Order: sequence, then C-alpha cells, then structure tokens
Amino acid sequence: MTNQQKTTGINRGSTKGFTLVELLVVMAIISLLMAILLPALHKSRTIAKRLRCRTNIRQVYIGYDTYFHDNNQRFYTGRNANIEWGGWEGNGGLAQYRPISLAMHLDPNSETSTKIFRCPADTGGILGLPQQTAYDYYGTSYQVNTLLVWVPRPGPPYTKLYEEIKEKLPNLTRDEVSERSRLLFFGDANWVTQWNPFFPAGVDWHGKADYYNMVFLDGHTEFMKIYKGVFVGDDYRVLPFKDLDELVPGP
Repeated sequence: MTNQQKTTGINRGSTKGFTLVELLVVMAIISLLMAILLPALHKSRTIAKRLRCRTNIRQVYIGYDTYFHDNNQRFYTGRNANIEWGGWEGNGGLAQYRPISLAMHLDPNSETSTKIFRCPADTGGILGLPQQTAYDYYGTSYQVNTLLVWVPRPGPPYTKLYEEIKEKLPNLTRDEVSERSRLLFFGDANWVTQWNPFFPAGVDWHGKADYYNMVFLDGHTEFMKIYKGVFVGDDYRVLPFKDLDELVPGP
C-alpha cells in the first residue's frame, strides 16, 4: 500500500458527520435560546414604540403651544374637537380643518404630511371599529381631554357637573385652567375611553393594561395608568376647574 493510499484511508476513517442525537441537542439549544431571546426582543420593540410615541406627543404639544400663542391662549373647542384637532382628515369622514396641523405647517389633507400624529404602536381598538387604527379613522392617534374642548350631553349623576363645565368652555384660555401640571391634556386615543365612566375600558397599545402615553397641560409627559371615572386623583386630574371639584359624584 502506498503512502498516498494510507493517507487517503486515514482521512476517510476520520471523516464523521453529526449523529441524530447531536442534531437534536443542537436544535434543542437553539429552541431554548429563541424562547429566551424572543420575549426580550418583543419587549424591546414594545418599549421602543412607546418611546417614539411619547416623543411624538411632545412635538405635538409644541404645535398646540404655537396655536395657543396665535389664538390668545384659547383652546380649539367645538363638537368633536377632541379628535378633529390635529392630524389629517382620516377615513371616518371627519372635519378636514385641523387647526393644530395648520399651526405646525402640516397639510391636513395629506396622511403623509401628518405622521407626527401617528403613534407607532397604534393598533386601533376604537369603539365600534376594532379593525381600524385610530390614525386611519380619526386622522390622529391622540385624543384631547374632552372636558377641555367639547362635552357631550351626559347622564346622571354627572348632569350638574357637565352643565357647569359647558358654561366655562366658550373662549376658555389656558390660564383659566386649574393645576396645569396635574391636568391631563391629551394622549393615546383610547385613554378617553378608558377614563370615561360611560364607556367600556379602553384598549392599551403598549403592552401594559390601562397604561397610556399622556401629556399634561404644562407640557411634561408620562406613561401612566388611567383609572375609570376618576375626575380628580392623586396622580392627575381630568377636571379642568378646581372650583367644580365638589360637584364630582362620589364613588
């Protein structure tokens, strides 16, 4: 036998593939790593979307601040002003006039122009239209505190409170609002549903039940829990007028 034949024989004898057991072990390890890493990756993506959403509302607040300065510190008020205030016209047939978009030099007839009003985590969940995002339907992912801009007719036991609020809304200015650093101004669209005592609980977008990105009237933002029907709480207030606190019905 030649040296070449001997060498070839040795090489052939030393060549060895993976056994079935070894392949199964490798697959088990990969599966284990995926099980560990995928939830962490999903959580990271959720947090990233939440932070981008929060950055958006900071920028939108600056736009509303411009509107304040151009309109003697008055809020944009009127029917549906809580959802027709900024963004684009949307698919819901709502008003095309979006004053905060105009204050930010954005085109309210263009979905592309108003992307700052879209929360990256917006999955919809709006009442009666679970398949549409808030941005697609309303034209914005964010809703304003309804007690600041438009109050629909309520039922008891809130009738007296809402009547008094309606008296104060015409030509309301920012300076007339109580405790601006504690007053919720606007946030993720479903926060209004979550808070409103007449509606079912709102759908959250950020992987934490009952938590929403919110901006206060003084401009600071928080990712926070919203409680059903709480007009004045320890962490925030929804009622803009402290002199009406006594009219809030008890639990």
